[in-house]
Amino acid sequence: ASSCSPPPDTSQTKPLFCLIGLGIPVDTTVDTVDNFYSGFLSLAAKYGIYLGGGDTNSSKKWIISVTAIGIIENNKIVQRNGARHGDFIYTTGFLGDSAAGLRILNSVKGKIKKNTDAGYLVNKHFFPPVNLKQSKKLSKFASSMIDCSDGLFNSVMQICQASGTGAKIYAGCIP
Repeated sequence: ASSCSPPPDTSQTKPLFCLIGLGIPVDTTVDTVDNFYSGFLSLAAKYGIYLGGGDTNSSKKWIISVTAIGIIENNKIVQRNGARHGDFIYTTGFLGDSAAGLRILNSVKGKIKKNTDAGYLVNKHFFPPVNLKQSKKLSKFASSMIDCSDGLFNSVMQICQASGTGAKIYAGCIP
């Protein structure tokens, strides 16, 4: 008899849980930590992800590390190393919105009105969209995939390096 549990049902792709590690400065208030977890748990619930545990430590600056665990249908994994000569590059959404929101936050003093372009960009920085539906659709025919949270150039370079290929980006075609 084995004490191991059976493997998870991989007939469906879905997130399961996440682990969070926090480094928290000593002068941080309990309210700040409570607000952080409240916002985190609200977003996690939106995507059906449970917080399964983690660790907290004191640190000089805030450190946030999140590890997400999920399951994927058998033979449905789209990795970074699948790009081939002649493939097209597609993106979802508008690139750079989060970076623009961060730039606004670093340059503007005072409150930013929600119903403005600046408010839209700041919201994109604090709440970047998670394109699960689009990713699932694209995975049916994509040869490789990556998120562009670190920028289009860096993401394309990672795919090219993993796939042993190159790429041409036409700036006028970037949304």
